[in-house]
Amino acid sequence: MEHEKKEDVKGYLKEHLPKKQERIITRPILGLMVLGVLIILFNQFQINSISGTITGAGTGFGSFSIAKSLFSGGDKSLKDINVDELKSTGHTLAAVFPVKDIKTSEDAMKMLLPTGTPAYGKELGVSFDDPVGSLSTLSNMYRGLKAEVLQKNPEAWQRFMTLA
Repeated sequence: MEHEKKEDVKGYLKEHLPKKQERIITRPILGLMVLGVLIILFNQFQINSISGTITGAGTGFGSFSIAKSLFSGGDKSLKDINVDELKSTGHTLAAVFPVKDIKTSEDAMKMLLPTGTPAYGKELGVSFDDPVGSLSTLSNMYRGLKAEVLQKNPEAWQRFMTLA
């Protein structure tokens, strides 16, 4: 009889006491959250260092001296650039453009966006000054050029696709 009372009390408590809630944030989830925060902080540090390199305020490895030597004579030769030193987009821009001369967004756009007609542009009828029309012209040529290259030189097409 006493045994039955104990069982009844246990059954009653099981039914009427709130069940133990499972924790939503467990140790593995907390670990992943901490890892995510660390990755975000690392990325922010990288972005700030790139931004500083472009504006000249950050830490760099002399990219501006490379750009200065490239453009001091007006020659845009890239033969003296050591691509192993280019670790980011900011470093690459500083190596090929005189970014120290950029004061406004207008300056940056004038420097970075091409104008005029490229070497192949005259024959194809395309120009950087009319990007929408030029892209339309090139897209109309794509299927025919693709078929021709695939037929005449499939290795070249494969190299092109590997680049993409």
